[in-house]
Amino acid sequence: MSEYSRFRSHLHLSKYAQLSAILLFVSFVFVACGPTTQQDTGPRGNPTTATPQPWLVSAVPITLDSVADIQAMGRLDQPDVASTIMDAALSPDNTRLGVLTNTQLVVWDLLTGETVFFTGRGDATQLFYSPDKAELYGLTPGGTGLIFDAETGALDNSYRGHDAYSGVAAFDREAGWLALGGLDGVVKVWDPLERTSLATISAHEEAIVALALSPDGDYLASATSRQVRLWDWRVRSQIQQWNTGSDIARLAFSPDGELVAAGTRSGASLWNVADGEQVYDFRLAPNGASRVLAFSPDGHFFIGGSDSAGLHLWSLTDGALVSSLPELEGSRLAARFSPDSTLLITASFGGAASIWNLTNITGDTLSRAPLPLPSTEIIDVFWTDDGRLLLFIDARGPIYAVGIPETSTETP
Repeated sequence: MSEYSRFRSHLHLSKYAQLSAILLFVSFVFVACGPTTQQDTGPRGNPTTATPQPWLVSAVPITLDSVADIQAMGRLDQPDVASTIMDAALSPDNTRLGVLTNTQLVVWDLLTGETVFFTGRGDATQLFYSPDKAELYGLTPGGTGLIFDAETGALDNSYRGHDAYSGVAAFDREAGWLALGGLDGVVKVWDPLERTSLATISAHEEAIVALALSPDGDYLASATSRQVRLWDWRVRSQIQQWNTGSDIARLAFSPDGELVAAGTRSGASLWNVADGEQVYDFRLAPNGASRVLAFSPDGHFFIGGSDSAGLHLWSLTDGALVSSLPELEGSRLAARFSPDSTLLITASFGGAASIWNLTNITGDTLSRAPLPLPSTEIIDVFWTDDGRLLLFIDARGPIYAVGIPETSTETP
């Protein structure tokens, strides 16, 4: 039995689902070869009304029950010369996508597929949406914060975020707080909406390499090469300190804020916020969990990995390795959980994109379906918070959207 057949049997897919997979491929190939009708309108463009193809409206979230009906929803193309996307940000209501290219800041409407605007990026290389969707926050490599109007792209303001910025930032999407790490070990926390500095913490004696804000915004985790410190950042008080035996690449909080995870070159370490005790120490080689480090939204799963080690999925109930996901080739590995934690999407540059059923995955049972995208050069993937769209970012510039259109109906 093929991988797709096993996946289909676990999901009880109909014959229509098999046709959907074929249509997905045909649709994407058509889009990839289709003409682009957007025009360059200069340094700052007006909203465009033409799109490379009809944009389909997403009807329902992609879940275990509806995944059989996924189809190509459309393709987003840069209005100027296409280039690799440096960073991307979803609006809080999941209706807009903003990206930074080599030269521009571009925003699309995800309900229509139309370009809202495109303009110069002002040297920004990192991008965040304000909680009220009214502004876009950019960060330059030199530590300058830029404030863009989210409807027009106009550069409204700027501020000096960090004089010794290390390129490491953490953003609270609900509160809008932005933490910046420094080469001097200093962490600065800002409220970009109010243009106000909230805290300056002499957190370490070395350069900051990773930052994370807890889901409730109360705590800040900061890391140097082999040390993690936990802060009550409002009062600049250190709560915990942990040392690792391997270089740290990433930090993450569990959805309930009770655990802190550090992705290192040798694996992943998880600690309890309240008492500081190490809960799990997952060992991986080579390069550990330096590329991917994430908790599922329900807190049941934990995933980590690197381009050379592949992806590994653990259960946080008992710390057992659930599965080492097979046949993940290429570089720039990316993985995202569905909002309901029942599905996992994986992609890589030079490899295939796949969707996995997490409700019955074990070391011996792996249910997945391939997503035949028109490119094997995917460098990142986003799953909107409402679960309605999967967005695949191609290294060449296009963004492919996958979802469940309003016209999709499954045949019994």
